[in-house]
Amino acid sequence: MGWKLPLSVTISTAISFFAWIAVQLNRPLGLATFGLAFILPVLVFRRYYSRKPRMLVPFGVLAILIAILLTPPRVTSLNLVSGLHLKTGCWNAEGSLWPLNGSADVIQSCSYLVEPAGKVVYVSGMAWRNLEVRMPVTSHTIVLKMPIEKADKVYLNAVQNARERGYTEISRNFGSRESVIREAMLRRGNRCVYIAEVRIAGGLAVVSGRGDCRAVDEFVQSRVGRFL
Repeated sequence: MGWKLPLSVTISTAISFFAWIAVQLNRPLGLATFGLAFILPVLVFRRYYSRKPRMLVPFGVLAILIAILLTPPRVTSLNLVSGLHLKTGCWNAEGSLWPLNGSADVIQSCSYLVEPAGKVVYVSGMAWRNLEVRMPVTSHTIVLKMPIEKADKVYLNAVQNARERGYTEISRNFGSRESVIREAMLRRGNRCVYIAEVRIAGGLAVVSGRGDCRAVDEFVQSRVGRFL
């Protein structure tokens, strides 16, 4: 009979492990799973605990301690807002998003002087979160789904929006950059529009820079091309 307490704790530990994953995807479901971690072992060994009800105390204490120890560590990496900031240089939505449009989890836009071009570039960015979970104990992140459809749609619409304003796509070798999924440069006279679909911390983003072509080139090199 002495093996039933350790086995109860083992069952509770396994359920608590998955409860920490479930609570990140659906809070009510995760909380219900935590409840199951305490209830199921008692139901499985109900005869044992009915004869030795005092053993419910050590089981409950151990189950609670193990559930706490399984807590995923706090995230210390960049979040979606900071990740998009590294690509755009913006923190808030402070101007026009053109050529981007649509909805996103994070939206940023701004304008600033780019050196050494000495010209203003108008930047906008939209980002969507990955569906991901952090593993208990290790906090290792597993991406369950990336928002590829949303990012693709905004990227293609942005390219089309620029074309409708008279911009023509030009051939440009940007070099190989791990974070960039695809990118395009469009030109009308000395004005350029750059559009890129990129990977950032915690998700995907579409980033655009528009203005004088020299300023846009500097933006691409200093922002989009710099941070992987």
